[in-house]
Amino acid sequence: METTDTEVKLTLGDRKGSAKRLRGLAKTDMPPPTDAGVAVMLEERLVDKYLK
Repeated sequence: METTDTEVKLTLGDRKGSAKRLRGLAKTDMPPPTDAGVAVMLEERLVDKYLK
């Protein structure tokens, strides 16, 4: 595969930095939801989507 001058090549270091930044976006101070909490959220979403 040929790259042109306008294409940007990412190095392994660039990709690792990007992954660290994305992980940082997902961090919260809250604990992960429980299975019961996820079930409630899913049910609410389905009700909103199909019954309203």
